[in-house]
Amino acid sequence: MKHEIVFAANAHVAGRGGYATVFQATWNDVPVAVKTACLDDEVEMKPCSAEDTHDSGKSWSVTCAIREIVLLSAISKHASHPNVVAILDFDVMINKRACIVMPLAHGSLSKVISGKCRDLIPTPAMKRSWCADALAALAHLHLHSVMHRDVKPDNFLVMPNANDKVCASRLVVADFGLARIVRPADVARGMTIHVVTLWQRPPEILLGDEHYSFSADVWSLGLTLLYILKGAHLFANNEECRQIGHIFRVFGIPTETSWRGVTELPHWEEFVNSDSDCVLRFQSRHTGVSPFDVIANSLKDDCSSFRSRRHADFA
Repeated sequence: MKHEIVFAANAHVAGRGGYATVFQATWNDVPVAVKTACLDDEVEMKPCSAEDTHDSGKSWSVTCAIREIVLLSAISKHASHPNVVAILDFDVMINKRACIVMPLAHGSLSKVISGKCRDLIPTPAMKRSWCADALAALAHLHLHSVMHRDVKPDNFLVMPNANDKVCASRLVVADFGLARIVRPADVARGMTIHVVTLWQRPPEILLGDEHYSFSADVWSLGLTLLYILKGAHLFANNEECRQIGHIFRVFGIPTETSWRGVTELPHWEEFVNSDSDCVLRFQSRHTGVSPFDVIANSLKDDCSSFRSRRHADFA
């Protein structure tokens, strides 16, 4: 650790994630955000990815913390970008806690868009700028073979940007606990499908495809852009069956013609043969509607009218 971290007596909790808590603190006399994660193997044994924890026995929090420190350190040192969160410092303490020091943000994208950040009210110009920032961030990661695997509004931070006269804030992608370097050999070998928050999860992963690639991030990014502009999630279901059913209701049931190999995916038969209402309603449908049509229309209409039109179109 280059400089001592000073926590206030009643340190403000800036956020909580799947494996860590973020506090406001002071580092080198500068206000910062400090992400702390417990590295005790006995605390949390939920694996974040089978490819990393199956053999090693490491806990979910250990794997995610190590992954994030390694990737962010490398990016900050060799491939820094204004739309990728910077790691200022890190340390692994004697009491088995890892600390990652990052610049202090206004808040997460979801917090700002939902109106829970009192010191920043998003304007249409800000939202357009943030969309460009998100695209630039993901393009930079993919250019350096980094797949995020958990792109969502909670994992983007709105940072102060005083030097920009057009937009006083910028968006940075953060939370690299599920990210990894992906090479063609990794795609061919297959990777864990235990990634990406359900609401943002692409259909290939929902159907059990282990050979996914960077396009999975792009799907999640598209949904994030819609959230920025409309303030609501397009697919918000609490079960995988309902999530994939909702996606197919909007985009149509894929066939071997439109998606080669889809019927061979591990969860395809499970979905098709399910007795739940979410599947029975969609089994025989094929709308032929392009995803681009749905996204374009959603950007033109307000969220409530888009929902009404969508239900009428696909009824």
